[in-house]
Amino acid sequence: NKPESAEVYDELKPIILKLSSQNYRVSRQLDELKMRESEFVSITSNMSEGMMVINSRAEILTANGSARGLLHFSEEMPHSVLSIEGVVGLRDAVSSALGGKNGYAEIDRGEKHYSLIATPVIGDDSVEGAVIVIIDDTERQIYYEPESNMWFSVKEVER
Repeated sequence: NKPESAEVYDELKPIILKLSSQNYRVSRQLDELKMRESEFVSITSNMSEGMMVINSRAEILTANGSARGLLHFSEEMPHSVLSIEGVVGLRDAVSSALGGKNGYAEIDRGEKHYSLIATPVIGDDSVEGAVIVIIDDTERQIYYEPESNMWFSVKEVER
């Protein structure tokens, strides 16, 4: 398990030491990634907003519990966000985001009203995916004014 302590030819010792050092460095990096993944899952699983991350082919990379519940899919996550049915505007919002522009859709589920916002993730001059956030805005109305590229939130007036 520790190649640097094994008896080897003197000519191979520098290679063995380099490999051992790289192995230790990779092990530390994996531990760091596992810790960050655990933090990410802990934060997103406790969000009241739904959140999904998709790649450039609209394949779902991750979705928190709120998004799963709102979009009616269980632990068996659909391969593509485009295969989720019954959500009017989802396909258009995702297509906009994957085209490099913010996408927006409204979802009504019983007495609840949700806003779905799809934002492109751009890297190296191309769209690498999108983040989709679903917000419960039952008590207010959110609208987008394309001319100013601004989102506005207006509290509904009680009647």
